[in-house]
Amino acid sequence: MRFNSTIFYLREGEKILASIKEKPWNQGLIAGICGILSFAIPAVIGSLGGVFYGVWMWGLYSGSMEGVTVTIYLPEAIGLIVSIIILVSSIILCITGIKARKLKRRDKALGIIWTILGSIMLLLQILYLVYKWTIFMLPGASIHLGIYFSIWAGSFALISGIIMIKSLPESKISIDISESKKKPNQLYLMRTSKEIDENGKEIISNICANCGEKNNFTKKESGIFHCLKCGTDHYLRD
Repeated sequence: MRFNSTIFYLREGEKILASIKEKPWNQGLIAGICGILSFAIPAVIGSLGGVFYGVWMWGLYSGSMEGVTVTIYLPEAIGLIVSIIILVSSIILCITGIKARKLKRRDKALGIIWTILGSIMLLLQILYLVYKWTIFMLPGASIHLGIYFSIWAGSFALISGIIMIKSLPESKISIDISESKKKPNQLYLMRTSKEIDENGKEIISNICANCGEKNNFTKKESGIFHCLKCGTDHYLRD
């Protein structure tokens, strides 16, 4: 049973990773939303002596027993700093994520931002887990969604950021390919043809050696003729 569950999670993980690779520009906003949720949801929940409690990373403690709920705020420097940085990073991810979704293409600058923010969020989350390890070890305590959402936010931002950096924009690739077809880096010898018209007059035509277009050139510097149809350059035989 456990083996089947492991296979299921591995397959789901592969699907998520494939989705990130296909459209990494969608992940910045998702990462930002996850980060904001981690700020709003308890990092730890548990039950001790009949009291059900929750602990937020930024210092909020809430406990309830027999319908009575008590909430207190006990800020700690580490937890508060970690939470504020994660929240600010998440807001930046949301803003840049919305921009990336509008572009719908890979962007190196956004990729760098997401990689930095994702790395910071993950490192801070590890710091918080080490710092608050004693709370996680309490009887009945368990890590809650506040931690998981923060880890997901950092992971989504880091992975999609790396993909955005390593991959060239698709639109840029298509432009480069079309430009290379129009403007090959080769100098062709101009083809010429001679014909006699009805009046017996000789007509000389210049023909593009690449596309076959006739008499459709503009003369550039140094005696180079540029085909206006396909963009190739030609020279005339001396």
